[in-house]
Amino acid sequence: MCPIVTLTTDFGWQDSYVAQLKGVMLGLAPGLTIVDVSHAVEPGDVQGAAEILADLPDAFPAGTVHVAVVDPGVGSARPLVAFQSAGQMWVGPDNGVWGRVAERYAPTIVHQIENRTWWRERVSSTFHGRDILGPVAARLAVGWPLSDVGPVSHDSLQALPQRAARVGPRAASGVIVAIDRFGNGLTNLQVSELVAAWGNDRSQWRITAGQYRIEGLSRCYADAEGGEVLALESSQGRLEIAVRDGMAAAELGLVRGQVVTVERGAS
Repeated sequence: MCPIVTLTTDFGWQDSYVAQLKGVMLGLAPGLTIVDVSHAVEPGDVQGAAEILADLPDAFPAGTVHVAVVDPGVGSARPLVAFQSAGQMWVGPDNGVWGRVAERYAPTIVHQIENRTWWRERVSSTFHGRDILGPVAARLAVGWPLSDVGPVSHDSLQALPQRAARVGPRAASGVIVAIDRFGNGLTNLQVSELVAAWGNDRSQWRITAGQYRIEGLSRCYADAEGGEVLALESSQGRLEIAVRDGMAAAELGLVRGQVVTVERGAS
């Protein structure tokens, strides 16, 4: 199987930054398969990138290397790290971008990226993605040992603010953690946890997001009429707020961090 490297950045597509990063990696490992996860992360949005990265392990095979370059502190003393988690490897700044991955999948030993022989000869202080992270990821993908990237870090990966998600006997509360491309609000409430606590009669759940109250969980978007507000289980198992044929974020005023509550009706 060809080695796989994924890229999650805030570079966008209008400049040559993504191409430069890929070019450096392919120069070191011509057989790489490079997967673009997203280059549309808002500039410097570490938390947004963290939510995206946490969804990746279940979709990729063991040995995949994931690179994150959302790095508002580029060129500063913030550490760069490489570590293994969920049978895959992760390369990027230790600035909180790995917070959700670490919450969901316990990382093994974390290494600081300090072995300069793995870097490009000339390193720009504003483009560590191209000159440090890309070369490290390419070498890891083709089998160079993780232990050689640098010394073991004895510090925990930087965490993100805790997201309050609580499930009680008759009510649960969480927050919207991401707005996807379609304007859907994705929460940190896992539907499987609600089912475990309340049973699988989802028609009895009452979901409140802002001023909108939704009766029951739909199976898919087509269960609702055009323009209707609905709640359903997302492809990642999260409680999701959507508008059929619409953009829930714009139409309902949904924002990241907004509280969403669920009540268990009479069964």
